[in-house]
Amino acid sequence: MVLSLLLAVVSFAVEPAPSEVLVDAKVPTEVLVDGVKLAQLYVPGRAAFTLPAGSHQLRIYTNGNHSDFPLQLLADATTHVVVGRAGVSIDAPQVAAAADGDPALPVPVEFRALVGPAQIRLDGGSRLQLTAGGRLQVELSQGDHPLSVRNAAGTVIWADGVLAVGRGDRVVVHVTEGRLPEISGVATFRADGG
Repeated sequence: MVLSLLLAVVSFAVEPAPSEVLVDAKVPTEVLVDGVKLAQLYVPGRAAFTLPAGSHQLRIYTNGNHSDFPLQLLADATTHVVVGRAGVSIDAPQVAAAADGDPALPVPVEFRALVGPAQIRLDGGSRLQLTAGGRLQVELSQGDHPLSVRNAAGTVIWADGVLAVGRGDRVVVHVTEGRLPEISGVATFRADGG
């Protein structure tokens, strides 16, 4: 009797803990996970899904073309997907942080060059180099930060303005040749015409 009860307890399948996937689309987008259509955004917007932790296949359609990405989701973590005009970038899964954020703490800001190298000039001084497909993370205080996005040599200005960082836990900035930065998270970019 005790042995059969023990076997019954052991035989229960353990469900994987859930994981959250947040999609921030800057263009109309269709999202499929493991071949199942989960969202179709006809205008730029956001979508959130709860999926079991583990390996999944993400397919993103933009402009009638698809791109496939492997997703490795961790239990009780959030994976951010940013879909922009120049491509898709995916964060490594992170354990959820407080949404409000402490106003005294700096906000992590990650710059991503999806196509071609770029130079970021931030707060009127520092020159940060990004390689094609590269990522660079800095921490910024909340508030306005002068931002200039240029070609790798720094001779051609693609965008010039102010990155206004708000109260929260993360910001992703997609930079692409000849385009304004696409922002995901608690920030906005205001172009000032240079």
